[in-house]
Amino acid sequence: MEYDFVIAPGGSPKDIQFTVGPGPIDMPMVNSDGDLVVGGQTLLRRPVIRQEVLGVQQQIDGHYKIGRDGHVGFDVGSYDTSRPLVIDPVLVYSTFLGGKDIDSASGVAVDSAGNVYVAGTTNSTNFPTVKPQQSTLHGSNDMFVSKISADGSTLLYSTYIGGLDDDEVRDHCR
Repeated sequence: MEYDFVIAPGGSPKDIQFTVGPGPIDMPMVNSDGDLVVGGQTLLRRPVIRQEVLGVQQQIDGHYKIGRDGHVGFDVGSYDTSRPLVIDPVLVYSTFLGGKDIDSASGVAVDSAGNVYVAGTTNSTNFPTVKPQQSTLHGSNDMFVSKISADGSTLLYSTYIGGLDDDEVRDHCR
């Protein structure tokens, strides 16, 4: 999930816009440290913006910009538009969740304590379970629900959900 935006020479960082969250309750904001916050939880740290000039990485001033419609973009200070520019929104954390086969997350939510809930579909017989309601795969595809601690270090709860036929999670909110 780590990514950088690379603006080609002659390109514009103003062309970059993205959304977070499915609705107005998840309206993003920028805190006093320049971090992008959604639902009261820090999602991305202040972006690191840099450009290589004569073999030396130079920091470029810039920050997140929130549009009236909730789209997130970037305001970037002066830089050499004839050279590539890199904008690196720094993830707060990233983790892996899954087994040996195909696992697909269809929905993600965050509670008020910052715990992350992931719902999806799996056909992995070794999908990790913690305090499961259902500890084994019952069909060729089952649903799963997992809860991850706010810092991403601990799987707090994870279970299969399904019967003998195929079961899957679909996100119809978008």
